[in-house]
Amino acid sequence: MFAGHYGVALAAKAVRGDLPLGGLFIATQAMDIANSVLLLTGLERIRIHAEATGAEAVETTYAPWSHSLPGATVLAAVMALLITLALRRRRQRLMAAVLVALVVVSHWLLDVLAHPDGIPVIDHSVEVGLGMPLVVSIVVESVLLLVGLAFYIRATRPVNALGRFGMPTFVVAVAAFNIYVATSTAPATVTLVALSTLAAHVLFAVVAWWLDRQRIPASKRARSDAHALAVDVP
Repeated sequence: MFAGHYGVALAAKAVRGDLPLGGLFIATQAMDIANSVLLLTGLERIRIHAEATGAEAVETTYAPWSHSLPGATVLAAVMALLITLALRRRRQRLMAAVLVALVVVSHWLLDVLAHPDGIPVIDHSVEVGLGMPLVVSIVVESVLLLVGLAFYIRATRPVNALGRFGMPTFVVAVAAFNIYVATSTAPATVTLVALSTLAAHVLFAVVAWWLDRQRIPASKRARSDAHALAVDVP
């Protein structure tokens, strides 16, 4: 699963408008980002099937650090700690940390839904995965992405034309890229797999952060309109 994770990030932004969407994009893909780094170091391994396409082209053979449930929990704790350090109010920090942790762990749950056996529970001695067919997986991911977008659009308001059309266009581009990834052959080497994955996640997070800056929380716009109305009333 790739694009579906971003639907979770968009929905989380709708819940907590003060959290940066770019950071939530990183949080929802933290497990894959960690996996890419560990692939480059050799601590985790994949097998490339040159004759296959999409998810079948890359087989995860050893990923207990990034893709096990304990690994996801550790990553969630790290991301939650970063949020705790970034925010000032104690109550605000706690709620934000819990939400970010849930966003991180949601990646493991969605991977179990989408991937066949191969997702480690603690290590690879016990693996889980429902393994949705390709077409079903693409549909489910697209629905998750669009539902997340719907929550985000409802919770925010554009401040300019880019804010109005930018995020919907970006989401369509992410969905199209997801179809490309799901149907294309894998890069020739493990290094290319890791670097291309890292590049995609960083690029999408930066674009999401930029486009999110073109919108404001709907509640903020409502308060501004109410204030303007109050000033106009004699």
